[in-house]
Amino acid sequence: MKEIKRFIFVEMILVIFKFFGSFLCHSYTLLACASFDLFLLFIYFVTFKDRKNKKYKSILSSFSSFLFLMGFLAILFVCFIDKIQSPSWFLLLYLVISFLIRYIVCSFTIIMNYNKKKGLLSYSGMNSTVDFLQYGILLGSLIFTKLSRFIGFFRYADRVGTFLISMFFLVKGFSIIKRSFARLYEEDYVIEDAVVKQIESREEVVKVHSLHVSLVGGMRFIKIHLLLKETISMIDLHSFTITLQDYLLRFGDVVGIYLIDKEKMKKKKVRSKKEDARNSRSRNSKTSTKRKSTSQKNKKS
Repeated sequence: MKEIKRFIFVEMILVIFKFFGSFLCHSYTLLACASFDLFLLFIYFVTFKDRKNKKYKSILSSFSSFLFLMGFLAILFVCFIDKIQSPSWFLLLYLVISFLIRYIVCSFTIIMNYNKKKGLLSYSGMNSTVDFLQYGILLGSLIFTKLSRFIGFFRYADRVGTFLISMFFLVKGFSIIKRSFARLYEEDYVIEDAVVKQIESREEVVKVHSLHVSLVGGMRFIKIHLLLKETISMIDLHSFTITLQDYLLRFGDVVGIYLIDKEKMKKKKVRSKKEDARNSRSRNSKTSTKRKSTSQKNKKS
């Protein structure tokens, strides 16, 4: 729980940081990125707050997504009617700082919990490819705008960048609206066993302990607990976490990847065996008492 709060807090700081940076650097592309991150932050709050499937929450998430879409279209409209301004080189500094903050926090969480052999590895609703594309579009809009001194058409690079970011936003927003209404009457969603087998086929994975899907306001939250090998390099661990996160995002909107303690698994197995033995003894005792009662009845008769 604390790790999830840390992720959400860092995302909140980055959103505020990007909003201020967009006005200081005169970049609508950065403003679009900040709006997209704010939308994802809203999704994190919905999935983190409560995990009960209620119809009004699905309608609320759909309505909120619609409001975000309208706000984003307003940003896109203002971007195209406003006077063209060249983004400041400070935008590059904002990019580097925001990337480092996110990378350091994620790396710290992954390394710390892997060394403890338990806890949260990742909590995200954004595909890593989309994330890197955002940074690439921001960097490209800055460089091409500065090259507009030589090629006049490049002065529209910031508008093009805003439009490209808006495509990510529109696809994500409309998909949530569509799925929220489609999942109003969905009770349970079960991921196929082939998905678990696919994950367990990875070299880094020892066992998938559980893979649970919760429906939260029309959005699917996927929570996976797994046991990893003890000798994994940090580079391979980062790569595996991102790959697994992107893979599970095909089936849901937010993914939480957790490590499970090996000792706890052993204790659970021992406890389950003891419970099975206790239940079998109780069943045997019940059947023996029934047999005694029936035999006594037969004697009386």
